[in-house]
Amino acid sequence: PGFYWNNTGSNCLPCNCGIGTELTRTLTQLTECDMNTGQCKCAPHVVGRDCTECELGYFGVSENGCKRKFCDQITGKCICPPNTEGDRCDRCVVGSWDYNPVIGCKNCNCSIDGSVIGLEDQCDLTTGQCTCKPEFSGRACNECSKGYYGYPYCRKCNCDMRGTAWGNLSISDTVVPCNPIDGQCNCKENVEVCSKNILHLNLILLISSFIF
Repeated sequence: PGFYWNNTGSNCLPCNCGIGTELTRTLTQLTECDMNTGQCKCAPHVVGRDCTECELGYFGVSENGCKRKFCDQITGKCICPPNTEGDRCDRCVVGSWDYNPVIGCKNCNCSIDGSVIGLEDQCDLTTGQCTCKPEFSGRACNECSKGYYGYPYCRKCNCDMRGTAWGNLSISDTVVPCNPIDGQCNCKENVEVCSKNILHLNLILLISSFIF
């Protein structure tokens, strides 16, 4: 015990297991290694044939293993995961959210078109909600608000409330929704067209037919 076979020199070499060797019950066991490879039995997160180095992201070799993740192997200074900062890498950088100590933070990815000017690269650290212009909505401001259509331009719907099927709307609502893609209005039964301009034109023509 305490030696391994040296294949290149045809002799035995001492194990010389380092401080990172897994703590065992007896000193004899502590000095043992694999008889063929010389590999010592390392403590958790300790590497190397003689157990003297830490895995990447760990530091502080001892018989109990290496400590802490995401740090320099020698100095212990934290190596932060993506989009994190601080001495302990414990918070998201501006422009990111949803902190995770292992994988870091997610990018906000706020829509340039839909976000308030000057806040395009910022969002809520917990929810990721970007700061949207009034006509835009969604977590990343990449959708049109109710009453607007055609992202990324988000033009105001042109539906006339008198001819539009309200659905969940109340009489106090001032915004009448339309199809968020093409702006098509949802007309009431027996109303063929319910956009404001055309509905007004039809009313004028109808009144004119009675007058003349």
